[in-house]
Amino acid sequence: MADSVLKVMYVETFVVKSEKHERSYDASKPDVAVKKFLNYLRLHREERPTILLVKGEKETWLAEAEWYTGKFEDGVMACGAEGEWWKFKGLRRMQWLEKLIWKKCQENSSLKEFGYVTAEDPFMELDYKLSCLWCSTVEELKEAFLQYDAFRSCLIYKDLVFVNQVNGGWEAWTLKRFGDRLIGFESITMQLIIKEGTHDGLSFEQYVKKLQSLTQRQVEHYLENCEFGVPQSKACEDDACQNCDYRKVQGDDVICVWCPNCGSKMRAPTVEEVGFGVVDLLCPVCGGTAVEEGASEES
Repeated sequence: MADSVLKVMYVETFVVKSEKHERSYDASKPDVAVKKFLNYLRLHREERPTILLVKGEKETWLAEAEWYTGKFEDGVMACGAEGEWWKFKGLRRMQWLEKLIWKKCQENSSLKEFGYVTAEDPFMELDYKLSCLWCSTVEELKEAFLQYDAFRSCLIYKDLVFVNQVNGGWEAWTLKRFGDRLIGFESITMQLIIKEGTHDGLSFEQYVKKLQSLTQRQVEHYLENCEFGVPQSKACEDDACQNCDYRKVQGDDVICVWCPNCGSKMRAPTVEEVGFGVVDLLCPVCGGTAVEEGASEES
């Protein structure tokens, strides 16, 4: 009888990182290491991360998970008697995100290939390729802003992406990821915020947290409807907008502005209501105020 052959599955060491914890696992695949890490957190820690970084010997992956409580569903893993569950949503090579960022950079006049910054010196394209660094904590992000200031340095923290638009400083084109979509919405002088210790009354850590809290709709309209914190009037195309209902009945043009604090819609006054003066608008959701200016007397 022929000798039996023992098949040994190739095992690699994978380092799985979240914001607060890091562990190494010997596993056949990176997703196996991720699942072990999620179970470890479920049993021993309070943290419930949704984005994880997985580093192998040759490649790096981005993993995503979803935590929730409720009824058991297919594809989820049990998380204890309290009825908490996690679902492994997917694993992708980090090159996928880097390619997505570089593609998005082509929409930026400074960052795009042979754009405003490199137009006069094409050799800069060879020296300043997009260089991505994943930051697991807000402290790592803060240190990275102070350490890396080359043109096209890119810092990734959870669903936020910061790409440096200048060389020798930090003017960060700020983007937020929603699934497979990146939305650019702000340009931030991060080194100045860190140096001064505050921005609009918020510390660096608080400011980053505020950026993380922005919804997709708020990000999409961040610059379109806000300039220096003051919303700009725009035709409202939302049929469900309660603020516009009474004006639709009258057959008037429908105009809304967005609250600079919470992003909720507020009814914009008509030209007759504003006249040549200034009207304070009160948000019905958060109670915040915005200013709507009328036409100048000269016009």
